[in-house]
Amino acid sequence: MCIFLMLALNAMGQNFNNADLEGNVGMSSTPPDWFSVSSSDPVCQAYNNIAATPDITGLQGPVPLIGVSGAPHSGNTFVSGLLSGTPGAHHQEGIRQTITGLTPGKPYTITFFQTVVKQDNHLDNSGSWGVYADNQLLGISAPSSSALNFDDPTLIWDERSISFIPTNTTHSIKFLPKDDDPSQVVPLESLRMGIDHITLTPDSSHVYHDTICYGDLATIWASGANQYHWIPLNDPNNALGYDSVLYVSPDSTSHYYCITNLDTNLVTVTVLHSPTLELGPDHFVCPGDSTLIYPDVQNADAHHWSDGSSGYDLETDQNGLVWMIAENTCGSARDSLWIHWDSLQNVDLGLDTSICSNESLQLDVFYPEATYEWNHGSLEPSVLIESSGDYWVEISNHCGTKVHEFHIEQYPCNVSINMGNVFTPNNDGVNDFFVPINYKHVQEYRLLILNRWGTVIFESTDIEIGWDGTIHGEDASESVYFWKVDYAGVDENNNTIQGSLTLVR
Repeated sequence: MCIFLMLALNAMGQNFNNADLEGNVGMSSTPPDWFSVSSSDPVCQAYNNIAATPDITGLQGPVPLIGVSGAPHSGNTFVSGLLSGTPGAHHQEGIRQTITGLTPGKPYTITFFQTVVKQDNHLDNSGSWGVYADNQLLGISAPSSSALNFDDPTLIWDERSISFIPTNTTHSIKFLPKDDDPSQVVPLESLRMGIDHITLTPDSSHVYHDTICYGDLATIWASGANQYHWIPLNDPNNALGYDSVLYVSPDSTSHYYCITNLDTNLVTVTVLHSPTLELGPDHFVCPGDSTLIYPDVQNADAHHWSDGSSGYDLETDQNGLVWMIAENTCGSARDSLWIHWDSLQNVDLGLDTSICSNESLQLDVFYPEATYEWNHGSLEPSVLIESSGDYWVEISNHCGTKVHEFHIEQYPCNVSINMGNVFTPNNDGVNDFFVPINYKHVQEYRLLILNRWGTVIFESTDIEIGWDGTIHGEDASESVYFWKVDYAGVDENNNTIQGSLTLVR
C-alpha cells in the first residue's frame, strides 16, 4: 500500500514551483521561481520593464497607505499587478513560469485565485487575468469584483480555471491582468488585480472542491476514474474512503489527495469563519472635533456603519450611539459604542443645598476623565462639607475648565434628605446609582424618576436602592431627568422634594 501511495503521489504530473507565490513583500519584484512578463514580450502592453514588473503583496504592504496590501488567499504573500491606461505610460504587470514535463495533447487545468486589489488612484472594481501559453491566449478568467475601499485589508478571492492542452513538453505560462471594460481612465477606471495559489493539474480525472462555514459538512468528489482513494495531505497513511464522494468537516482549510487508477489530484476544502468585531471603549471628544473608530474585525467581507458608510474604519464628529455590522457568507457580528461630546460648559452641578446643624455633607462632583480643585485645597472628586459657607470647585478636562460656585447652609432640623444633580452610571464604582447624598431620621421614603415627558421610569421605596441608569434593562441615554422624593420622619410630617439630574456616562 505504501509503495502504491508513493507512486501515485509521484504521478501527480508537472506543477508550478512556488505555487503559493511566497516571497518578500516589495515593489517591482516577483517571488522565487517566477519572472515578470517583460515589456518586450509580444503579449505585454507595458511601455517599459518597470511598468511590467508586479509587486509581491501581503498584509504589510508594500504600500498599505495607497492600498497596495491585503490578506492573501493562502500563505503569506501574493502577486498584484497593475493595468493602467495612463497615456504614454501604460502599465501591464504580469508573471510567468516555464513548465516542463508536459504531455502534448493531454488536457490540463490551470487553477488560480484572483481578487480586485485596488489602490487610491486605480479604483476600477472589476477585472480578470489573461492566461497565455507562450504567445497563445488560453483564455480570460471570469471577472471578479469588489466594493471594498482601497485601504481595506480584507480581499475577496475567487477561484478560476483555464483549460490547457500543451502542444510541446515545455511551455512558458504567463498571467497578465485584464479589464472587463474598455475604459482605462486614471484614476477611477485603471485596475490592480491580485493572483495567488496557481496550480496545474492533468484532466484525466476531475475533482470538485468545496467551501463551507465552520462546523458544516463539506462534500468533495471526483469523476472520470474507476477507483478512488482519499487521504489527507498532512497524513498520507490515513485512508478516509474509497468512493468517488467524500464527506469531511475540518476545523480549518484543509487539502486532500484523491488517488485514482488514472492520476492523483489535490482537493481543497476552504473553511470560512463567522466575523468577529470589537469597536472598543466609548469615545469622549470636544464639540466640533472628530474621532477615528478603528475596529478589531476579523473574517469580514463587508462592513456597514450606522451612518451608511462601508469602510473599514470610521471618522465622525457625531454625538451619540455608533454601531457597525461585519458580514460574510457565514454570518454577521455587531458592536456599538457611544461618542460623548465632552463639554464641561453644559454641566450644571446645582450644588446649593442645606444640611442639619452639627451634621456633614458628602459632595461628589465626579466627571469622566476630569481633574478637580476645591477652594480648600482638595484634589478629589468627593469632599466632606461640615459647615455653612460659600464653596467652589474647579473641574478640568481636555476640553477646558469650569468653576462651580455654591452655598451650603446649615439649619436645625430633625428630618433631612439631600439628592444630587449629576449621575454617572458607568460601572466605575463612583456615583453609579442615583440615591440620596445623605439623609437623617427618614422613616418613610419613596423615590420617583421621570423622563422629560413626565413618564415614571423608576420607583423605589428603599432608601438604599437607587436608580442604576437603565430603562427596562437598557442603558438610558445621556439627558436631563427629573426626580421626586416623598418622605416622612418620626414626626410623621409628610415632605416632598423634587428636582432634576443630569445623566453622564
